[in-house]
Amino acid sequence: MTMWRALVQALASPLSGFLGDSFNRVYIVCAGTVLWGAMTAAIGASHTLPEATAWAAINGAGLALVLPCCQSLVADYFRPEARGSGFACLFTASAIGSMAGGFFATAVSGLHPLGLEGWRFAFYAVALTSAAAATAILALGTDPAPRMPAAASGKGMWAQTAAWAQEVGRSLWEVVRIRTFLVIVLQGIVGGIPWQAMGFITMYLQLLGFSDWLAGLLTALFWGGTIAGNLLGGIVGDLLVRRLPNAGRPLACQLSVASGIPLTLLLLRGLPQADGSASAVDRFAASYAALLFVMGMLVSWPQTNNSAMFAEVVPEALRSRVYAFDRCFEGAVAAFSGPLVGIVAARFGYVDDWEAGGARDPAHYMRNARALGNGLLVSLIAPWALELLAYGLLYGCLPRDKAAAAELELRRAPDSQQRLYGGSEDSDGAERTASGVDGSACTANGHLHANGTANGTAYGNEPAPDQGFAAAGSNLGGAVTKRGPSADLARSRPVP
Repeated sequence: MTMWRALVQALASPLSGFLGDSFNRVYIVCAGTVLWGAMTAAIGASHTLPEATAWAAINGAGLALVLPCCQSLVADYFRPEARGSGFACLFTASAIGSMAGGFFATAVSGLHPLGLEGWRFAFYAVALTSAAAATAILALGTDPAPRMPAAASGKGMWAQTAAWAQEVGRSLWEVVRIRTFLVIVLQGIVGGIPWQAMGFITMYLQLLGFSDWLAGLLTALFWGGTIAGNLLGGIVGDLLVRRLPNAGRPLACQLSVASGIPLTLLLLRGLPQADGSASAVDRFAASYAALLFVMGMLVSWPQTNNSAMFAEVVPEALRSRVYAFDRCFEGAVAAFSGPLVGIVAARFGYVDDWEAGGARDPAHYMRNARALGNGLLVSLIAPWALELLAYGLLYGCLPRDKAAAAELELRRAPDSQQRLYGGSEDSDGAERTASGVDGSACTANGHLHANGTANGTAYGNEPAPDQGFAAAGSNLGGAVTKRGPSADLARSRPVP
């Protein structure tokens, strides 16, 4: 279910980018929230796995509508030197929503509230929360740079479709020519593997001999560390970019992925282990808890800083598209990377219980723990090492792409001002100010990860790390001022 949801989300993301660059993004986010809420309710009403899988796949389209537009909105709300903190708030809220949804779905899975099976109740509750979030988005959300769709050309449907396809191709070519975009996407394809691998950490801890509840608590501490890490990564990136404008964010990302390598070695090879018998290793829980929390806090910086770098290397009018194409390329590969750890572990000798004749002895569990540990070692260290090298390429291409984006923004300024705000150029170059944005807010609920967790409860699937999502915009004021046809487009947005 998770794989099909992720695949549809990846394929539908480009459509979200074009809609976000052509229409009011608040409406796009609201529509996506309504769609995923409806599909979540449909999953809860399903009676067969294929039926639930079909609804989960359509749910991916709702996610595709929401995520790129929300990232584009955050990029518009904050100045470049503060975008790290803005994206940190976005992804921190996402992680909190993931944990809250996961705990809620787990807590009710064995109950029968209102006469419903627990997992069905969890899905219905998430669907109702989606409806409430969509209402809040529509009532409170304001797009700081609302797009206005082009007027109808009078052409036939096929001619308009051909023109749209040509625009898709042109925009895709425009985006993939940005070297920074290519580097970040390529590292993201590789960098998604460790996050898929961390979905197996609970199983690894159980095989070592931790009790089930303690293994779950230790895993929750890792994901709790990522909440703090999202905030810390954004703050560190903003501090570094003030001292090193062209190298601060790549450096923050390198520090993050580099820290993951020794921490992984310590987790899988350095901490004490036992004989695999039940609860035999519980006495070492404090060491594992501290390491997993610190690891989650340090390895989660790239997501925040990658999103901030995307906003710096593309013109404002293309931001939704660049986030959408990133989700498309990275998401399509990530959809198939989940089984990788299992395949590697099998190569190292992992044997399922049924293949071992139902063996339950501690020696069998320890053999599997070592095999899975080797699989995790390869799936964590190798991708992070490649990421470390990939981020080094940004020291050369990021400054050039930022300069090119600024130049392109100046060339687009007269046309984009007229398209976005419905105005016209003043021939005498007189000062003209577009309508400001006051009291804007864009809110999306943080419950999506409950889908993945409830899926796991009902069908045994591991929840995808990126399925949770929550965002909260802040009140701000702003104005767009333009002086004459050849003047710069200046945006003034106070940082919350």
